[in-house]
Amino acid sequence: MDKTDTIIYIKNMVCPNCLLIIRNIFKQEDISIESIDWDKAAIKVDKLPQPYPEKVEKAIEPYGFKIISSYNEKVSEQIKITLIKWIYFSEEIVDNARLKELLESKFQTKYLVLDPLFKKINGYNIQDYFDLLRLERFKELLSYNKNSFAEISLTLGFNNHKEIKHLIFDNLNCSINEFIQNSRNLRKSIDHL
Repeated sequence: MDKTDTIIYIKNMVCPNCLLIIRNIFKQEDISIESIDWDKAAIKVDKLPQPYPEKVEKAIEPYGFKIISSYNEKVSEQIKITLIKWIYFSEEIVDNARLKELLESKFQTKYLVLDPLFKKINGYNIQDYFDLLRLERFKELLSYNKNSFAEISLTLGFNNHKEIKHLIFDNLNCSINEFIQNSRNLRKSIDHL
């Protein structure tokens, strides 16, 4: 990054397609991107005709994205992206027992610091968000009818059927059978969790 580049942190970039959307938005707005990742983009600010935060915010907001300015929001978004990548795009199985350890290692910060920061920004703790993501991924995989209930549970780090049954009942207030019958209708997009 040279001295005319600046990093913009962006909320709700939850999948590879989001990167493409941001690239297209910036191209339409004549905003030059030097690099882009799941939570940020490096842009050339000297080529923007008006102050860049307003121009970028106006351009991305209609698509559900938002500029992140505070340190706590940046860390919170990075935690979300890390969890999404583990659940949706990684071969590694992350279960409840390893969650804290893996986050501490990735962020070089104690979980006891990360969790309250995350909760302050989002209104729920990291474990609750992790469980909601796993539940959404579970619903998605179940809708494909390729793997059994038990296989999907193990793939997503659930140690037994009771754990997923408890999560389904607590979050959806339904039984396993009701869940299986209605799983396609109960899905939420990741950016709305």
